[in-house]
Amino acid sequence: MSTNFHCQKAILVCSALFAAVTPALNGQTSVLSRFEQSWPAMGVKLRIVAYAQDQIAASTAFDAAYGRVKDLDKILSNYRVDSEVSLLANHPSDQPYKPSRDLWTIMRIADSISRKTDGAFDVTMAPLTDLWRRARKASRLPDADNIARARRQFGFDRIRFDQQRCLISSTLDSIRLDFGGIGKGYAADQALKVLRDHQLPIAMVDLGGDIAIGDPPPGTAGWKVGLSHQNDEANPMHYVVLRNCGTATSGDTNQFVEIEGKRYSHIVDPKTGMGLTRSIRVTVVEKNAASADAYASACNVLGRRRAVALANNTKYLEVAGVEFPSGQEPVPFQSDGFPKRIKN
Repeated sequence: MSTNFHCQKAILVCSALFAAVTPALNGQTSVLSRFEQSWPAMGVKLRIVAYAQDQIAASTAFDAAYGRVKDLDKILSNYRVDSEVSLLANHPSDQPYKPSRDLWTIMRIADSISRKTDGAFDVTMAPLTDLWRRARKASRLPDADNIARARRQFGFDRIRFDQQRCLISSTLDSIRLDFGGIGKGYAADQALKVLRDHQLPIAMVDLGGDIAIGDPPPGTAGWKVGLSHQNDEANPMHYVVLRNCGTATSGDTNQFVEIEGKRYSHIVDPKTGMGLTRSIRVTVVEKNAASADAYASACNVLGRRRAVALANNTKYLEVAGVEFPSGQEPVPFQSDGFPKRIKN
């Protein structure tokens, strides 16, 4: 791998194949055509590509998938005052709360990954991420006392799950959640499920670079996903071919702030309370996009060595990326089972 490979963003590269003949359920053949549509969603671009028998089938499924993503935004967004996450933040934390099925599911996924990453990923750290979001806007470091105060206000291990009744509670003063590191991946997974439910299993959902991947296009081994240079996303240097999985890339290429000559990432280390100063970009392949999204964020916090060790010891998880030590040559890395790269 060349040292200028940045893993800045995973990009789906669609085949030029627009129609293919495939077996139908009745033993006859059916012609599938490729359809694509995009919308703004969750503050990013939602792009769906799928193979269907006709425009009506594709449009019906696409509209349903887009509607599912919009519904999830009403649950998971901490920017919306009417979202379930915002309502939960105002609920007495010591009183059991009955979450929606989606909120329960994503919190259980997040809790599992928090434990596997020793807290490098933590959706309860909204008090800290809010603090750093304001700091980036003001181009000023958060006050040390405010960081210390925010660190006392979160902790994934302080959330209590009542498995039998699907209730949550906490020893925190309030349950403030930030799903920025998993929400779009989860939404992409759910949109892909909607497409499958509409009999469109040959599909891909890309929500701001968090990609849920279904069955491979006709006549191919999978969907070709490009790994781009830092400043040349339209011309990937390397590709991987993926099917029935999720992938996500995380790093500080576009979201960072320079304060007093030092660069701080938008990704915050839960243990220190500080924005990362290590520059690293990680692409993750996992069994679904929600897990890939969360692990990509966690691997930034963990650094290349711990990220690779985690992947080599975690089923379904594969990572690859580049770390940029200050004043040194970029250091590429990847786990043992990361999909083989192809040139084009």
